[in-house]
Amino acid sequence: MDRFTHRPEDMWFRENENAWLLTLPEIRTEGHLIPACKIVAVRTVGGDRYEDGLSCTLFLSCQYEGNILDQTFAAVLRTYIRSDGSEYSFLDLADGDFIIDSSLRGRSLGSWIMQQFVCWARTLPADMRVRRIKLSVRDGADEENYLRRENLWRGLGFRFAENSDESFSLRIRDLRFPRGRRSSLAAVRLDQAVSDLSRTCTQQQEELDYLKAKVASQAERICFLTERQWKERLVTGLWAGLFYLLNRADRLFERTKAGRPDGQPDDRKRSQRRHDH
Repeated sequence: MDRFTHRPEDMWFRENENAWLLTLPEIRTEGHLIPACKIVAVRTVGGDRYEDGLSCTLFLSCQYEGNILDQTFAAVLRTYIRSDGSEYSFLDLADGDFIIDSSLRGRSLGSWIMQQFVCWARTLPADMRVRRIKLSVRDGADEENYLRRENLWRGLGFRFAENSDESFSLRIRDLRFPRGRRSSLAAVRLDQAVSDLSRTCTQQQEELDYLKAKVASQAERICFLTERQWKERLVTGLWAGLFYLLNRADRLFERTKAGRPDGQPDDRKRSQRRHDH
């Protein structure tokens, strides 16, 4: 899996890469642990520069706390025709606004999105102007949001006058790749992620089949040993019973034999013998 990277030589627009699986790490903020989550990001490039504008759009979808969260971001190249027939074009990196859901902030997602827009922007004329950025006063009141905002927009190359919430003008050649403050976001092409997941599932299924076979073998062995144990107990019991009976018979025979000498006839009367018996 490719980790979030800041090396400019590794960042350029690839037409054949239009879908990614993003893994946002878990973070702790304000005493609360926000779990890691996975986001499917799909990029589309198209449109008419003279109508709605030529755009690079990123559609993000994830499942967070049991709910489906979808967001769309776009960078738009707008072209206007002046009254004298000349054209005026500029790039709007935020399409008027750029707000990431609060549950996804602070994990380098905004920096990753802007990296993709800058990669696409560098396929356009380098001297084309970039629309000014106007910062939200509400965000500036929160220290964490202020630091995050400053890191993102200044990392892109925007500069602001003192006590001003609107940036100076710049051109595409002035754009930079922002550096996420927490650079542990992981991004991998969606086709590769599906392939990796399929391979992992196959391996887990093989391991599961092996464990099932092992459990069946152990159960069969236990059954065999249990039956053998009862058979051995039964045989031992039978032998003990037989030995007891033989011992009793032998003792009875010895007592009977001790009652009269060997070979001595029994000369008692028939009626007495009957009485004795």
